[in-house]
Amino acid sequence: MHRGKRGSIPSLLEMQEELDELDETTEKSSILTSGEREALELRLKQLEEKQKLELEKSREQALSYALQKGEKNPESVAYVETLITQKPWLRGERIGLARRAVDDLKTRYPIEDDCPPPSQPELDFIKKEVWPKRLRPRESKSDEELYLDARYVASAAGKALLKRMQDKDPFDVLGLPSESTPHDAKRAFYRLALIFHPDAIFKNDRQSFLCRSEFVELSKKVFHAIEVSYKMVVDPTTRRALLAKR
Repeated sequence: MHRGKRGSIPSLLEMQEELDELDETTEKSSILTSGEREALELRLKQLEEKQKLELEKSREQALSYALQKGEKNPESVAYVETLITQKPWLRGERIGLARRAVDDLKTRYPIEDDCPPPSQPELDFIKKEVWPKRLRPRESKSDEELYLDARYVASAAGKALLKRMQDKDPFDVLGLPSESTPHDAKRAFYRLALIFHPDAIFKNDRQSFLCRSEFVELSKKVFHAIEVSYKMVVDPTTRRALLAKR
């Protein structure tokens, strides 16, 4: 097959085709010598690395293209440049600069004077713990994962988290079984407070948000739901009523 110009990186399609060929050949490696098998495995590894680099390059080119497309609209260019400075984990996403698209982006990702760029530890945390999981189904995510999604990925995750908490039994909100004691409830409440209390959202060197004001309001509502659940579980009257329904 054609592999492109000598010395150039193959296209993604060409690399995928060659990877498929190598995978097929590797399945037949039992008839190869050890040297041939090692050469195939090395080539396969090299192609996989090139494919990763090419994908990353294509993401960066998407942003460059968007900026070039917006040359006649300095306001749009300034907005996107500020956006990726303030929220650098969004770099490489397909940010279009048509007027309507930018208006939509400004609604989803407002530029906030009181929201500085993330520190390196926070950016590393987002890239490692949050961003790779953003496409997983929300139903499969924990409450804390949805909370982080609402902070860095999409505000809709916050709405999903609130609905989940409203649908949960107070024991489930606290992550407790029916036989748990009030002391267990207190410990669970304190543990959740360290994550969801509005005063906790600026701890651990974390200062960044998709939209700070929106997330602060979300944290208040989420913590209120946790607090109400805790009070219901430790109050003898409401506790008996809850246990009767379980």
